[in-house]
Amino acid sequence: MKLWFDRKSKDPTYFIQQGFRNGKKTSTRNVKRIGKHSELLAITDDPLAYAKEQVAKYNEEMKNTKVSMDLSIDFDKKVRALPMMSFPLLPCGTLAIITSNTFTTIFRSAAFSKMSLMTERLNSIRTL
Repeated sequence: MKLWFDRKSKDPTYFIQQGFRNGKKTSTRNVKRIGKHSELLAITDDPLAYAKEQVAKYNEEMKNTKVSMDLSIDFDKKVRALPMMSFPLLPCGTLAIITSNTFTTIFRSAAFSKMSLMTERLNSIRTL
């Protein structure tokens, strides 16, 4: 998280911004509005220092609110077979999601002629 404000403005508004990646490009979004320079002058003598302090507090809060997750997998347990499915012809590069009661398979479809090979592979999983 970082502090952002318009440096050319007479009465800038201070924001906490978060950077994120959108494909290959990066972008930012405003997460929290700290306040206008004139509003912060009523709270403190140095609004910029106050805003930087608020960003530091927000970053520390985000570090402390991380969630951990434990996952246990029994590799001896068999996976139930997929029911017989028919797949529509998908254009090349289409993302397909196949859902069963037990698991979900995600794959990117190949050309139309290769779709039957994928169907055969998925049906072979069914016979496990």
